Formats: sequence, C-alpha cells, structure tokens
Amino acid sequence: MSNVTNTSEFIPVSKIFLDLENPRHKPYTKQAQAISYLCEKEQIGAIARDIVDLGLNPTQKFALLSEGKGDDETYIVLEGNRRMCALKLLHDPELVQKSKRSVFEKLSADWKAQINLVEAVVFTDRAEAKIWLERIHGGAQGGVGQRWWNSTQKERFNDNSKHRLALAVLEYGIQKGFITEEDSKKKLTTVSRYVMNRVAKEVFGLDSNNPDAIGRTRPTADFDMLQTQFLKDLVIKDIKTGQPIVNSRQNALAIEAYARQLPKQVGVGIDRIDTEPMDAQDSGTTKQPTSTPRGAPRAPKHTPPPESKVIVYDQGFAGDLQKLDNQKMISLYYSVCTVGLKHHTPLVTVGVWSLVESLMTFVGKGDATFKAFFSNQAQNSQDFSNDQKKHINEAFYRITANGNTTKHGSIGANFNGDDLVNDMAIVTPALRWLVHQSTKKNKV
Repeated sequence: MSNVTNTSEFIPVSKIFLDLENPRHKPYTKQAQAISYLCEKEQIGAIARDIVDLGLNPTQKFALLSEGKGDDETYIVLEGNRRMCALKLLHDPELVQKSKRSVFEKLSADWKAQINLVEAVVFTDRAEAKIWLERIHGGAQGGVGQRWWNSTQKERFNDNSKHRLALAVLEYGIQKGFITEEDSKKKLTTVSRYVMNRVAKEVFGLDSNNPDAIGRTRPTADFDMLQTQFLKDLVIKDIKTGQPIVNSRQNALAIEAYARQLPKQVGVGIDRIDTEPMDAQDSGTTKQPTSTPRGAPRAPKHTPPPESKVIVYDQGFAGDLQKLDNQKMISLYYSVCTVGLKHHTPLVTVGVWSLVESLMTFVGKGDATFKAFFSNQAQNSQDFSNDQKKHINEAFYRITANGNTTKHGSIGANFNGDDLVNDMAIVTPALRWLVHQSTKKNKV
C-alpha cells in the first residue's frame, strides 16, 4: 500500500450517499433500505437532535469513496454513515418511512444552522481506506487501534464529577503501590461511597475543599497506613460473606463503623496537620543526635510504654448508643474518641464528662450523683463484682471531678491522657449496662 497523505475537502451533502455495503448491516440494493435499518437500530434520531443542537463534531471527519468524474462525481460514505443518515433526514424527512417521519420533521423545522457541506477525506479505492477504518472500529489491535475509556478514565476526563475524590484516592494508591491498576478497576463507585461519607472522610483525613487539588489533613505516614488498609480491604474477600470487606452493599452506619475502627486497627492516632496536597512531603524536623559519646556508660535498652493517642472506640458501646437514637450522644462519643490526647486532653476531658452526664440525664438519674446513681441501680445486679463496682465508682468520681475542674476552674485542668483512657475503659461496661437497662425499661 502506498504511503499517500489524503487531504480534507468540503463536499456537498447532496452528492453523498450511504454505503449499501456498510458493515453495520447486511448488503442492500437501495438507499431507502439502509436508511430504514439505521433509523430502526442505530439511534439516528438522537444523532439528528445532537446535530441540531450542537452541529457536527469538528474532531470527526467523514471518509468518502469517490465515484465518477467531473460534474457526475458522487461519493459513498465509508466512515460516518450514521451522521450522514441524520443529515440527509434533516434535509429531507420524507426519505424515511412515515412512522418515523414526524421526529425528523420537527427537528428539521428547528434546524437553524443548516449544514450543506461536510469536511471529508476522499479515497478512490475501498482497500486504501480499509486500514484506517480498521483503526477506528477494530478494537485496540495491540495499541494501534482506538481504545475506549474505561469508567475511571471517563471520570478523570469529567473532572467535576461526583467521583473526583474517589478517583484521587485510587490514583494515589496506584502511584504508591497500595493497589494495582488491575485491582482498582470497577471499584470507583465503591470507593466513592466510603470517601464521601462524612465520618469516613474525616477519619481518612481527606480534604476536598480545594477544587484544584485533593488534600490530606494527616501526616503522610498515618495517611498512608490508613489508605493501604482501606485499599487492601477493597480487594480482600471476607471468608464468611465471600464479599470484599469494603464493598458497595454497606450502608452509611456500616461504613462509619468500619472507618471508626480503622485507626486503631492500623495503629495510628489522631494527629492532624494543616491541609497539604495528598502527595506532598511532610515538613522535616531536626532530630536529636542519638549516638553515645565514647566512654560514656550506656543506658539500659528499655522501651517506655507508648502514650495513649486517643480514647479507644468501643464498637459495642457505639452500637448501644445507636439504639438510643440520640444524635448528641452518638456524636459526643465519636468526638471524644477522635480528638488526639497529646495536645487536647483538657478538651477531651470535658467531652467525656459531658457524654457521661448526658447519658445519665437520658436514663433518668434525677439529682443523684453519677456514683450514687450507678450504685443504686447496680446494687442488686450480678453483672459486676464488688471490686468492679468499687473501681467503676472511683473512675466515675475522677471523671466527674476532672470534668468539673477543667470546665469551671480558672487554672486547674486535667492534662493526663493515659488516666482518662484508663478511666473510660473502666466505666464503659457500666455505661453499656445502664443503656441496656434503659432500653429494656423504655423499649427503645
């Protein structure tokens, strides 16, 4: 085949005819047969409406086969039969059978910018055009043919899409090696359901307020650990259900429950940073020298216990609060288990005190103190030993005292996060017990 460059020409629509050997249908002998088939099977009405509204797509030229010479020269459409059929019917609706004519008559009446000439590449031989038609309609062909966009690529093109945040998360994961491109296919909608959930978005540390760049509000290491586990759960199937742990069937409550336990699962706290681009490097910090001077005695290699980063989120207690249908307590408990203790212990202390007091008010403590109320309610219960009751009452007292001091004192405040975590662990079974008693009584 010769390497000839075909140039574009503008050809009158009146000189162009549909290809009766179009691969879209069996061979026909008349133009009317081809028109009838295309209108029946190939959505010509939609194309005609698009042409009336927007005109022809300037990125798509027609490919025509020249027949005859001089004034008698006519053309057969090799590429663009559907578009040409729509143009023909806009010019003359009577070319189609009566049952379909009214659609084109109305469109033709609304057609203000009529098109009489079309830009086309003209060939003198079908074989010469065949290779290029194959590039368009023959699939990928090892990369030389036209490849359709997959769902992710379509969303990337539509950068104002509702899936923009999910797409950014997937692309970040692929770039970092948290998930393969193959595994990410057909996962866009599922990821979107999770990252667009208010609670999950906050836990992940995602900030989508800037339309030009998705940001993160967590240090890179914490952010990456959360993303790694999330994207892993998107692929790994649960043994019991046979479904991926992260799947599109989860409702909002299940998504929030998954998100809330994730930091504890991967071992990250709630440290936050000012919003940075997802792929930005954290600001470096100067490290203190760790080498021991020559001759100095070496310190024993003991590792101190880590400081508590947050109050542990108890899934069972959270589920109990959901049954109370009290949004204040649900939100309070989530908040006190989310705010980091390293810098915000006083704030969390007041939050815990507020949570316990709100719960007591809900279950009807009247004017009794927390300690007195619990002792009175649980005195005949077999759920707690005497030692447990004693420790629970002492923890209640500390929570009350520290909460009041922190809230009302001008100077005094609780700054010990480890003690607060320990006290919450002690009283949580009692709080759950009180909720259960309340739900039994009120049949919530």
